[in-house]
Amino acid sequence: MPDFENREGELFRKDEKEQPITSYGELDIESGNLISSPPLAGGKFELEKIDKVKVHKDFFSSILKPALILTAITLVVALLLGFANAVTKDKIAELAEKAQSDAMNAVLPAATEYKESADTGTVKIFEGSAAGEVVGYAAKASPIGFGGAIDLVVGVDTSGNILGLKIISMSETPGIGTKITDPAFYGQFGSGEVDTISGATISSSAVIRGANEAVAAVKELLGIGGDGNGQ
Repeated sequence: MPDFENREGELFRKDEKEQPITSYGELDIESGNLISSPPLAGGKFELEKIDKVKVHKDFFSSILKPALILTAITLVVALLLGFANAVTKDKIAELAEKAQSDAMNAVLPAATEYKESADTGTVKIFEGSAAGEVVGYAAKASPIGFGGAIDLVVGVDTSGNILGLKIISMSETPGIGTKITDPAFYGQFGSGEVDTISGATISSSAVIRGANEAVAAVKELLGIGGDGNGQ
């Protein structure tokens, strides 16, 4: 791109061919390049400003240059985000897997190994065993609470009774909805009637609903009757 910094607003002369003549020589309007040496003195010429040349420079500085800069910034940000995702996704998956494993061990402590035995679409059931004997099941459900999905695991024995419940992850309102992670609430599962939390009815009701779905899925797998009410 030619440098027109010193040519803006300069007076130039036109010859009979309407070709601009500057003090630098004959000027090509389209490219902004000099195409001949300075003209000889004399002759009748018309004085005009180099407005067309200014248009070339203004287009580059006001439109093309900012667009190129913005494109470059966008590409750099996209590359950085892609790199960050590549670096962290394995670690995030590892932490999520550990959180699920810890929850399963908490609700079914007698088990030493697990294998997925069923998936209903809303509940995943893992068979827990020890020394080759089935000791129970860990059923994972994700009921929708006030702030989104609540991932939880319910421990169920081979007779279809709840052994315990553990929250894996959730996004409920801090201070109110997060009370579902208190032992005073989830410790009720397997010990009798489960009460909702005052002020967090939506969150606690979602957990109860998820527990019922998990137990019902395990009972269906085992061919055991019952409503799966978690009592």
